[in-house]
Amino acid sequence: MVGMFLPVTFVDPTFAALGLVLVLVIFLILDLLRASQLPPLSKPIASFLAPYVDGRDFRGPVVISHIFLLIGCAIPLWLALATLTRSGTGCLAGWEVPTRDVSMVSGVICVGLGDAAASLIGRRYGHRKWLWGGGKSLEGSVAFAAAAFAGLTAASAWLRLGGWATTDEPMGPLVSARNAGVCASMASLTEAVLTGGNDNVIVPVVLWTCVKSLGV
Repeated sequence: MVGMFLPVTFVDPTFAALGLVLVLVIFLILDLLRASQLPPLSKPIASFLAPYVDGRDFRGPVVISHIFLLIGCAIPLWLALATLTRSGTGCLAGWEVPTRDVSMVSGVICVGLGDAAASLIGRRYGHRKWLWGGGKSLEGSVAFAAAAFAGLTAASAWLRLGGWATTDEPMGPLVSARNAGVCASMASLTEAVLTGGNDNVIVPVVLWTCVKSLGV
């Protein structure tokens, strides 16, 4: 997922946003078929999803994990596009986006890098748990922050390397790295504190807000 969306989102943000919308619609239709138990598709779909469900998916008829993962990746891009001016003529009116910013890929960085690193490191090396409970570990939170920092730094470098116009004022590498560290730490702390909600949706929005406010 990271290899698919992180490099190409800056190339054509509106096309990436449209692709995420279409995939979300497909996910919802397939889960509707599964939940309705309509033959012959419901059983194969349920069997395919069975290895990927967790406790939150047994609270209702809808399997929400994969849907919320996709929404978490997409929301920062949708929010970023909503704040940018559009251009284009004819049938492409409103399609072209003259500027880019790192906040567009906040969701991909959160879900694809930060959350994955926190889960991997936390389950294997997570011996120090946070005081407020919830099962989150200090090691997992550090891994989340490090992975998110690396993702933000890579996205910022790719944005400059590609030569796209940016919405933020140019800043030095030290300032950019400092802001990336602050944003990654805030997202990691939110993920650690959030034990009751779905962090796959909330944490990307928090990271998008931080990146949009500080710039990277």
